[in-house]
Amino acid sequence: MSSRNQKASIAIRLILVLLVCSALLVAVVGCGKENTTSSVFTVNGEMELATAVALTDNHIQSLVNTMQVLAMTDEVKAGSWEGMQSLLSRFSQDQIPALEWFALPDGSYYAVGVGKASGNLSDRPYFPKVMSGATTIGDLLVSKATGRTSMMATIPVKNGGEVIGALGASVYLDDFSKILVQELQLPEDMVFYAVDDQGYIALHSDTQWLMQKASDMGSSTFSQAVDEMLSKKEGNATYQFGGMSETVVYKTSTLTSWCFALGIRTK
Repeated sequence: MSSRNQKASIAIRLILVLLVCSALLVAVVGCGKENTTSSVFTVNGEMELATAVALTDNHIQSLVNTMQVLAMTDEVKAGSWEGMQSLLSRFSQDQIPALEWFALPDGSYYAVGVGKASGNLSDRPYFPKVMSGATTIGDLLVSKATGRTSMMATIPVKNGGEVIGALGASVYLDDFSKILVQELQLPEDMVFYAVDDQGYIALHSDTQWLMQKASDMGSSTFSQAVDEMLSKKEGNATYQFGGMSETVVYKTSTLTSWCFALGIRTK
């Protein structure tokens, strides 16, 4: 992660710690009063959630911004992997953990540390969009090159007004989730996750649930809560999951269209 992002995340983390401490202090004073604790969290949790969404979006937007700059360099616009691979290798060292790659219009592609990949990307949902000139952010897929659950971000590469390829980053969801949990300094009794518009888990403080569909995770009340989140876009919910009661506030990101949730777990 770049020094600029580190400074930003430190400031955000300090704010979040103060908010969490405030919420926990009030909860301790009202110990034994479950309804009071939940209402206290809802008030403070909205601010904490806004911080979590902003931090996540900042990481992703920084990645996309850098990719857009790279797409305008002569090395990338030339469309030759030999000319751009060292540039993309340096870029990968300053961003959230991801596999950086360049795809040609026929779907063949090259990746940092891999070279010419054996797979083809033309069947990916984002591929026709980026090849028509659109930037895509947020598709959840298993990487063909690494086999890891990933979020895709793609940028069209143009030369002379014509799309000659695409730059892509396959962000590793497990590493990204761990980074966010660390930066947010979440207490053990808090849960943080994001779901895409199809109900799949994009991020989670417990990485075993990544890329799982909410309706297949063993809790009907959780599945119903996720349906509500995707419908209402913003609000709060309480459900049972893993033998615990979880009370969360949720909000949809305008950048990824993921619905983020942050909450407390109680028995």
